[in-house]
Amino acid sequence: MRPRNFLESLNCAAEGIIHALKTQTHLKVHFIFLILLIILSLALNIAIYDFGILMLLSSLVIMAELFNTAIEYMMDIFTKDFHITVKYVKDISAGAVLFVSLMSLLLGVQIISKYIIFQSPNVAENMFFISTSALFLSVFAVVFLKALFRSGRPFRGGMPSGHAAVSFSLFVSICLASNSLLIIILSFLAAIIVSFSRFYRGIHKKSEVLYGAVLGTVITLILHKIFYR
Repeated sequence: MRPRNFLESLNCAAEGIIHALKTQTHLKVHFIFLILLIILSLALNIAIYDFGILMLLSSLVIMAELFNTAIEYMMDIFTKDFHITVKYVKDISAGAVLFVSLMSLLLGVQIISKYIIFQSPNVAENMFFISTSALFLSVFAVVFLKALFRSGRPFRGGMPSGHAAVSFSLFVSICLASNSLLIIILSFLAAIIVSFSRFYRGIHKKSEVLYGAVLGTVITLILHKIFYR
């Protein structure tokens, strides 16, 4: 069935990623490495442009793995028995993942090593990048927990509330970055309204909204506490 709107399209895409995460061990490893890479980048205080290159390389590896998974499913539609052409198609798509992974590893090691040796500064001195990293980690945590609890859809319902996690992550970052009491109060009210709307509309239970808010708050506080200088 075709998606009826943009949100439905997002749900379908996210469900594809979650299904691949549930069934593909290599993809789970790639996502874990991506999270560790974000944390390592903050810990090493790497330059912003190097951080962007690392994120691009990680995205290419994950994208290649997703395409490889899709191709394997497509080949299984044609035949469940051994067929040499099907084997070659699967091997070639897996080879593409291997090639991208090795090249990304090579470039990643070159980028990371210069900061271990020379301790070059940048990202951890920029609150924006820490806040952005906290936001992404909050989203990753929500996706993993929804896959774990097998409840709701990626952008609708389930444990925990992604809207609450994102809104409170943003609220905490604004609190730490702003000296204006008015801005802090307004951002808090916005986070409360967004979170409460999920419960009011019957999309989430109170506990799901609460856990989402706590998740976004804790992740953001930890990153700022550890990495901001």
